[in-house]
Amino acid sequence: MALQSQMLQERRPMTVVSLAIKFNAACFELGKLQHPGVDVDSSLQIKQQLLLAAMDEFDSHCTTLNRTYMLSSLQRDAVFHLVLHSSPTFLRSIQGLLDTVPEKTNPWKLKVLQTKRWILGGQSSKVTVQDQLTVWAQVLQMNQVKQCLLAEIVNFEVRRALRSGRSKSLTLEEFMELCDYSCWVGHCLSNPPLDDPKMLASVRSRCIEGEYLAQFRMQIALKSPEWTAEQFPWPGMDPSTSTAVMNNDIESLNEQQQECQFKADVLGLNTDCCRICKHLSEVESNTKAKQVAQASWVRGQIHQGRVQVVEPFMQSNCMVKAGETIASLSHWWGKFSQNAAAVSGTCLKVFYCDCHKFARMSDDAMNSMFEMLQQFASSDPKSSAAIILVTTVASKKRLTGDRAERARLEMRAENKGFVPVLTSLKMNEGPLHGNDSRQVCYDVYVLLPEAAGEDSLFASSYLVRRRATMRDAQWLPPSDYALQTTPQPGAPTTAANLSLEKRAMNLLAGQDVPAVLFDSLLHTSDGAPKPLLTKRSDVVILLNWTPYEGGPETACLRANLQGPSAWKCCSLTLDTESGKMCEARLARSLLLDWKTGNHQLMPKPQLVFEAELPQHEVEKFRGTEISGLTIMKMNGALPEIPAEVRRKWSSDPVYATEWIAELKKCDELLTSPEALRAGGSSEPAAAVAAAADGVAGGGSLPDDWVPKPKESLKNITHTCTSDIENLSLHIVQSEGDENPTIYLEANEDMTVPTNKPVFKVGASDWFKPPKSTRLLANEAERSLYLFEVRSDLVKVVVEVPGNPNLEPASIRDVLHEAEASGVIDLSLWGHTCARPGGAAMTGGEVDHFVIAPIAADGEESAVKWVFRPKPIEMQNARASNLLNVLPKKAIMDSPRVLVTWTITIDEAQAMMVPKKPEIFLRENVPLGKGQVVRVV
Repeated sequence: MALQSQMLQERRPMTVVSLAIKFNAACFELGKLQHPGVDVDSSLQIKQQLLLAAMDEFDSHCTTLNRTYMLSSLQRDAVFHLVLHSSPTFLRSIQGLLDTVPEKTNPWKLKVLQTKRWILGGQSSKVTVQDQLTVWAQVLQMNQVKQCLLAEIVNFEVRRALRSGRSKSLTLEEFMELCDYSCWVGHCLSNPPLDDPKMLASVRSRCIEGEYLAQFRMQIALKSPEWTAEQFPWPGMDPSTSTAVMNNDIESLNEQQQECQFKADVLGLNTDCCRICKHLSEVESNTKAKQVAQASWVRGQIHQGRVQVVEPFMQSNCMVKAGETIASLSHWWGKFSQNAAAVSGTCLKVFYCDCHKFARMSDDAMNSMFEMLQQFASSDPKSSAAIILVTTVASKKRLTGDRAERARLEMRAENKGFVPVLTSLKMNEGPLHGNDSRQVCYDVYVLLPEAAGEDSLFASSYLVRRRATMRDAQWLPPSDYALQTTPQPGAPTTAANLSLEKRAMNLLAGQDVPAVLFDSLLHTSDGAPKPLLTKRSDVVILLNWTPYEGGPETACLRANLQGPSAWKCCSLTLDTESGKMCEARLARSLLLDWKTGNHQLMPKPQLVFEAELPQHEVEKFRGTEISGLTIMKMNGALPEIPAEVRRKWSSDPVYATEWIAELKKCDELLTSPEALRAGGSSEPAAAVAAAADGVAGGGSLPDDWVPKPKESLKNITHTCTSDIENLSLHIVQSEGDENPTIYLEANEDMTVPTNKPVFKVGASDWFKPPKSTRLLANEAERSLYLFEVRSDLVKVVVEVPGNPNLEPASIRDVLHEAEASGVIDLSLWGHTCARPGGAAMTGGEVDHFVIAPIAADGEESAVKWVFRPKPIEMQNARASNLLNVLPKKAIMDSPRVLVTWTITIDEAQAMMVPKKPEIFLRENVPLGKGQVVRVV
């Protein structure tokens, strides 16, 4: 066991002092090799270079053997102090102590070595600015003699503590006092008025044993400018030569010293507190200014990317245009195809039309399609082909359904001079289930001009010859459906709410269906499929006649980067709304592709998105470091009163009460938001006032609103479960009560959160003027919710398909997040939403938005839409429709809950549109098992 213990002891990392001695020896060895004939100790610069080399070599060995031996940054600093700012005698003295005392009593720990008081030239914290002009600055400054004396004094104190049975090491405060004591003694011994060596040795021994500590404390408390070494209590000298202080009552001096020290600590504490408050105020101001500058920089970058990168790229590679006549669209197609076909290789043209985008395709829509198709193929029939996806929503005029649609398309194609080739598109069967009404195979026609005959470049196409696709296509997830709806409250926002025609428009949407059809059309059918075009100088020009969600355009852009040939896309339509939505979605995708640097849709442009502020701009907000702290310290960015400072006077019978009061005052000052803002809120006054109206007021709640046992509830008329786990809802209504009250019951110990609605609204209606005006004027209406926002601090829930658990966020945060993702002009339905002048350019105020309802033309007040839940019977109430039971006044008067609007984002119009209100708690409510709390 003894041998094992010794082996474990040898494998432990060496102490910092031991390492310093080893590194000191290594510096001399390296000096002999690298600087022969030079005294390493005489050149601090050379020794520092050698020490760095030795420590780096030590750490490199540790990475291959055991990383636990590597030096931390704190250990490196301590080794630097020991090797460069201490004498070899000092090192050997403290190493001798470490070899003879237990580790836990070792005073030379890392926290002590980190201080700079003991190093050569170190100065005492008790030396003030006024003391710099007196002898005390020299007396309390560390030198080699005083440093060696410090080692002897500390070693003696440690051994004396061990002999007396104390096992605790010296505290940092005690060590700092011994540093000052050794400097005072060292100064006196360096200027002795005695000539007897034995007497001097005796005095030195008594100094090491701490015999003169009381005199030192008295003299250091006074720090008389006339003090000299002769005032040291030398033995055998006339007491009259000592200062008059030595003759005063020692106890009285101790009390005066204690009072002076206490007052100095209180003054230092308050001074540090003021400095930290000022510093934190500057830091917060700089941080806000930097955030505003960062947001402004990102907006500028996004605007620059949209104007200089996305718009020029779309104009030449994926243009989207909507027109009222075929003639205007033909003009755009002529210009685009002429520029795109200016290549040295082969040029193929593909016409793409997904008839599902028309839902039930009318005769006029089909005539327009073939009119455009004729002009498309007239210039070069051999290199032209069309892909037509037959709609599955047959016209109500045709009783035979799909067969009639195919016959109508074939007849029209033959009359217009095209050869229709019927092929099949097979979709992936994986996502389908038993109740899924979608088909697996869909009819697709490839139309080839009769004028091309057998010379058509598409005659050997895989899609034409084998009349099938090369692989199964993937479905577009319902969460990615494009919802082309007029932006107004209550519009359908999910696939389940869409009509049959709207769902058909998304049936074969996405980029995979057109990508599969394009690949099959542009590969040969002989043997293993091979691409028709193999050179980068070849080009495929796509004319998309049904732009909607941007799927064909995206497939074309990806093929341009990944395929052997170039691709260009021109999307034309007679439907203005579809064209706008496609252009907006495509522009946003390209902008995000450029912003993220993925470059999956377009080649890397010269202009690169820079997310961070330039360094010269960052320097403007750097601020200055805090300095001059004497009592407190900064723990990173947070102020901290050290534990030893808190304990210093906490148990003193005279000053404890006053000291604790001072600490409490400082704690409250440094943790209050008002102190951090230092000079008032930087929020705009209107926004602060509006936000104050939306949160619960201060003070305690009445007894009826605090948690209590369930047994105290009476007249429970209905109970239902909440959407929040382990929570139930109770409706209580006594005889004579006009309105019911709602209580929450916890089935387990829990905290009811604020990020989930406690109850929601069921069936409901939106009303617009003039009916909304009549409803608002009717006093009998008890549940009308008006969507009117007057502050960007109002919280909303943004509905995202496929992610139902979203937390409320302020409109300001939503707008900032939208800007960061590339949408820089997002608006709020029925409201103006803009920054005030200068808000985004200066650090004087927060980057905020001014929001106000929009008034109709000729009207003084805003157009008011109202939301009205349909009333239901109480016994049918659930958490999902409880708002239908309660009157609005009961909700608005509750100090516990808050009405929060759910909104959707209309991408085509870049607008936030209200959908419905939901009820959230204002603050978290802790509940024990079986406890209830009133919320309404």
